[in-house]
Amino acid sequence: MTILDHHAPDATPGAARSRSWLVFRAITTCVAVLILGQAALAGGFLSGHYDALAAHGLNGGLLALALLVQCITAIVWWRSSRGPSWPVRTSLIQLLIAGALIPLGEQRVLTVHVPVAVGLTVGVALLLVKSWGAAPTRPRRTATGTPTPDLTTGEAA
Repeated sequence: MTILDHHAPDATPGAARSRSWLVFRAITTCVAVLILGQAALAGGFLSGHYDALAAHGLNGGLLALALLVQCITAIVWWRSSRGPSWPVRTSLIQLLIAGALIPLGEQRVLTVHVPVAVGLTVGVALLLVKSWGAAPTRPRRTATGTPTPDLTTGEAA
């Protein structure tokens, strides 16, 4: 291997896994920023800034869209890069919760809307922390069906 080969872009499945995991990290970060904005806008409304309610509704729509993108990126990472399925399940649950929160907020059912929104915020924060950890992988299976460790450069030494 030459020095030029060492610096060439890596087209291995590990590189694809790394890129798709980075995209998932980026979208989970965007979702976290939007959900913090939701809390700030709700607080602004409760403090008497009534225009914040319209912004809260608009940001809620953007949040639902970002959660849809998060779900799609989790599926892409899972299917194309042999990633685990938990980000897909978690993202789908968060998307469904956000979808349920929209009509609850519009109908002013705040006794349900507020605690569920707090739970969604906690879930988004936990997913953000988990996504910024090491990129998990599914163990590869041998011909007999037993899992084998996925050795990376750090684990091989």
